[in-house]
Amino acid sequence: MKNTTLIFILFAILSTSNNAAMAQDNNSLSEKMEMPEVGKPMPDFTLDSIENFKTNKVSLQDLKGQWLILDFWFLGCPSCISSFPKMNEIQNKLSDKLQIVLLAAVNDDKGEWHRSETTKIFYRKLRNKQDLSSLPIIYDFKLYKDWSIMAMPHLIIIDPDGIVRAITDGRDLTFEKLTALFKGNEVSFFPVRSDRQEFLGTNNKMENQNVIFNSILTKYSQEEFSNYTIDYQLNDSNYKRKGYTSSGSLLYQLYNIAYIGYGDWGRDNKVLYDNYYKFPILNIKDKVPFTNVESPKFWFNYSFFVPAWMESKGNIMKFMQRDLKNYFGYNVRLEEREMDVLALIANEGAAELLRNKDGKFYSDAGEGYFVATAGFKKRNFDARHLIYYLGNNLKETILTPFYDESGLEGKIDISIDALMTDLNQVRIELQKYKLDIVQKKRRMKVLVISE
Repeated sequence: MKNTTLIFILFAILSTSNNAAMAQDNNSLSEKMEMPEVGKPMPDFTLDSIENFKTNKVSLQDLKGQWLILDFWFLGCPSCISSFPKMNEIQNKLSDKLQIVLLAAVNDDKGEWHRSETTKIFYRKLRNKQDLSSLPIIYDFKLYKDWSIMAMPHLIIIDPDGIVRAITDGRDLTFEKLTALFKGNEVSFFPVRSDRQEFLGTNNKMENQNVIFNSILTKYSQEEFSNYTIDYQLNDSNYKRKGYTSSGSLLYQLYNIAYIGYGDWGRDNKVLYDNYYKFPILNIKDKVPFTNVESPKFWFNYSFFVPAWMESKGNIMKFMQRDLKNYFGYNVRLEEREMDVLALIANEGAAELLRNKDGKFYSDAGEGYFVATAGFKKRNFDARHLIYYLGNNLKETILTPFYDESGLEGKIDISIDALMTDLNQVRIELQKYKLDIVQKKRRMKVLVISE
């Protein structure tokens, strides 16, 4: 699901390896490789030690005669990881025409997100839980470095003749689009981050000094996402504008910016998370522009220009409120309501079941919350962090606030053998420790949007 919180887009800056590491890496036979480019022949490569494939070594020449998708991902990219079931389904449906190969960015010198053993443990657990039996995988770094792949997800689509047909982040990759492409139809895919342009709106284009005020709302059309807060745009010297610009925003986010001052927030912003409900109450007939968050048809770019003397957070919010009223016609109120929230609770005996017994630390999921997607086992683990491992994986907590009401403190031992995106599976595992996730009511401020 797409949002600044909904749409999870994480980037890895992959630095150049030292010469010794390069000499030891045998995932490619080429010492120097050309860059993949749409419309041109794919640079040749050889991949070793492929898992879940008919051979353990393959080159581009071996794969010619069928369509090929190279899917580059890394452990710190939840958008990459969430796409695996879709890619597995596509591979199953198009197995006679297409081969998909996952390439995980691993390099033990590059930190937590690229550690090879952690990545392998994670993916093998996830493969079993999601039955990703149709996807071959290689744990690779050299191709990332040779082709300067720095933003993920990153997919390269290659035709049976070895010509690169698309380089995309995969968000709109579907069975239907691929089928049309295979038939020779003209098909466009959402570009990777490095190919997207900034939405300039009216701010940077308004060079005429006679312009005092202007604003614009457009449909999103593959520009670079830009959802910086009003505070950041007002105060950061590298981003200072006369007004405000946002691109790739959901409609509820624009209303939140206009009436609350932020489009999205997580539990790191305690004031907002504890007091403001993120998604509005909709008393309108057509809710689709708010609720269909996955379709770019309902993503927006917004920008306005004002003289510097009018620039303040309060004015920006007033201008946005006025513009949204003019554009969409809705009436908006900020009210206090009893809202549904989720809470982690502990029943009697939970603390004793969880208490660490020997002081020894163990973790099979690294230190990153999203590494726990396939479950995790922790010993001597800070109980206060459990809410993050649960909340950062469950899709139900993307828009619904999730609070820690367990009262757990100190170090605990816990093992959760579940697909962490599945609330029912997670609850079953938690109940072994007399924990649970329950729905409650909490009085919070919320936007009410009416006709």
